Amino acid sequence: MNDLLVERVMRLVEAVPAGRATTYGALASAVGTGPRVVARILAEWGSGAPWWRVVNAKGELPGPLALRARPMWALEGVPL
Repeated sequence: MNDLLVERVMRLVEAVPAGRATTYGALASAVGTGPRVVARILAEWGSGAPWWRVVNAKGELPGPLALRARPMWALEGVPL
């Protein structure tokens, strides 16, 4: 994986304000790649970033991730 691409994605994820969300696709467009690449970057390097602020095009996270994200969403006041 290209280190510069990873850095750009991670910086964008860290810039998403608390209580807000963006999509894998929006991040992908911003850095010139695909949404699956963004998802892979977050899966491999995003544990220290606010990954719960990045959702799919439907505004959802897959089941296991959604369960882990719920406490963070509640803390940030994100309506479910």
